[in-house]
Amino acid sequence: HWLFLVILAALFVLPLFIPPEYLENLKAVVGEQHPAVALAIVSFFLVLATVVAPLNTLALVPFASALFGWEIIFVILVISWTVGAVVAFLIARRFGTPALKALGIMDEAVSLAAKIPIEHMFSGLVLLRMLLPVDVLSYAVGLLVPMPLWQYTLATAIGITPFSFIWSY
Repeated sequence: HWLFLVILAALFVLPLFIPPEYLENLKAVVGEQHPAVALAIVSFFLVLATVVAPLNTLALVPFASALFGWEIIFVILVISWTVGAVVAFLIARRFGTPALKALGIMDEAVSLAAKIPIEHMFSGLVLLRMLLPVDVLSYAVGLLVPMPLWQYTLATAIGITPFSFIWSY
């Protein structure tokens, strides 16, 4: 566990010590090689990591922020994590019930869903987005909560915005 924490800390601290001349060289190379393609690749991996729960791309964010600027990465984080959350939500909506039936836990899921208060679902989801991982919560809400897609998308975008700002800055 300690080794993992040291590596993770190094990945977030390392971009702070990139010499400015190296960063300028890297920006020049990316600028010459189509920065939109690089941003699209970063976005793709952010969406993929949201849909595929074990993947994590947070170590990519400080490097991308140092390279493209925190403002651009902030917008990309909000958009990518929202798109990934919506994809996970839709996967859970489409394939969740058959999977729960196949596992023989449909009754437990229905019982759990009945305990979720519906009256403050929007504000509750915004708050949960600030506290829980995007991927896990997206699948859970898609499986258990009868929430319209537009409302889910808006609550997700609002809820991940503060965390996106912190990581990108």
